[in-house]
Formats: sequence, C-alpha cells, structure tokens
Amino acid sequence: MATAYKILIVDDEVLIAEMCQDMLTDLGYNVIGIAGTFKEAVNRIDSENLDLVILDINLKEENNGTHWGSYIDTKPDLCITIQFFENLNSRKRLQNVS
Repeated sequence: MATAYKILIVDDEVLIAEMCQDMLTDLGYNVIGIAGTFKEAVNRIDSENLDLVILDINLKEENNGTHWGSYIDTKPDLCITIQFFENLNSRKRLQNVS
C-alpha cells in the first residue's frame, strides 16, 4: 500500500484529471481533489497541507500553468510540482517560466 501522501491534481481536462485520480487512488494514494484553474489550485494549496501537486502546465485560461513559477517563488515550502508535457511547445513555455 502506498504512503498516504495528500495529492492535488491541477488539470482543466476533466477526463484526464479523473483518470489520473483513479490510477493514483487505485495505487493507494490520497488524492484530495482536482482543481481545474490556477485560482482554484492556489486556493486549495493555501488551505490544505499538501505533499504533491500534479500540474498540467497548459491550463486554458488567462492565468495558465506558466504563472506557477511566480507563485512557487512565494511558497518556499510548497510541495513537489510535476509538469506534464504535451509537446515541444509545452517544454519551451516551461523554460520561459524560469
């Protein structure tokens, strides 16, 4: 059984987020929820004691995944963040964050 890490999934693609949640739950992880927007994710992170955030860097909104760089700078103890890459353009966008 997996350690009960508290995990938040950030993805605006509901089917992908739910699939990820199901896989992690089946492996014994504690997925506390899914956030579909940057604002929703920030609210959850600020109110929960999370261990891991799984992030889609390509959120389809004004404050998309690339805003994470600035946010993470304000949270030195923020949980690990994993970015999903869909293609080469996603990787280039991530490089612009740093």
